[in-house]
Amino acid sequence: MIIEKGMKKLSDHFFLAIPVPEHVAVGLQQTADSLKLYVSYKRWTGPQDFHITLFFFGAINDDKRLKLIQSVREIAQQTALFRVTLSGIDGFGDKQQPRVLFASLDHSQELTALRERIGNVLADIGFDLETRAFHPHITIAKRWDQGAFQHSLPKGDYTRDSQSWEVSHVALFAVRPGQKPQYQSVADFPFQKE
Repeated sequence: MIIEKGMKKLSDHFFLAIPVPEHVAVGLQQTADSLKLYVSYKRWTGPQDFHITLFFFGAINDDKRLKLIQSVREIAQQTALFRVTLSGIDGFGDKQQPRVLFASLDHSQELTALRERIGNVLADIGFDLETRAFHPHITIAKRWDQGAFQHSLPKGDYTRDSQSWEVSHVALFAVRPGQKPQYQSVADFPFQKE
């Protein structure tokens, strides 16, 4: 069963993602607070906004959004629960001043396969999808400000390598600039397969 959360227009921009459970978000927020002592970013992700992006769409008209919802619901109903595990902190761009700071994840065949199945269906219904390789991660901060990531970051395991969780659903999010949370789930797609 799909859980729709008011399909009124919240934003012109949508994305499909795996939400991060609260206990993991708390740990990631503690990590972010520790990192703030050493590096500065213009935008830090709030704990309620942590997620693993599968696809970013931008604007979607109502017809296409309904097709997306139906297609993802069908895939979710055929998907079994699976686990993902945090593996460390990394960055995109210059390693000393990464433009995006993120928590990386161990490779998950199930996550990669889920994204591929969804991507194939979305391409069939007319979505233009990202062509870059999929690099699953959870953004902690964006827009480098100052500091030196590689040289001043203290040694330590900020994500507790053993921290993992069971993924039970994906969600369609609308972007709500200037609000907290900034990303509002408008439809949840729980996995049904036993």
